[in-house]
Amino acid sequence: MTENRVLYKPYQEGLEEFPELSREDCIKAVQFVDVDGKVYSAAEAVFKSLTYSKRWGWLYGYYIKSRFFAGFSESLYRWVARNRR
Repeated sequence: MTENRVLYKPYQEGLEEFPELSREDCIKAVQFVDVDGKVYSAAEAVFKSLTYSKRWGWLYGYYIKSRFFAGFSESLYRWVARNRR
């Protein structure tokens, strides 16, 4: 989806490279560190990473503008995270 514009790493590797990340936060949810160093977590991290996609970048704007969509997305993300094992 993001082609080669986003580098994906297991959190164990990311912790070494990004000291601002905590192990606990990484276990709880996906983390996205943008080029400016800002950290995004959970559903927001997913949508923010999609801003680097030619096709799906608009979703982050919708996430930011719609409280309903953001709330639903975060709730769905938490449900998936709790049941991913």
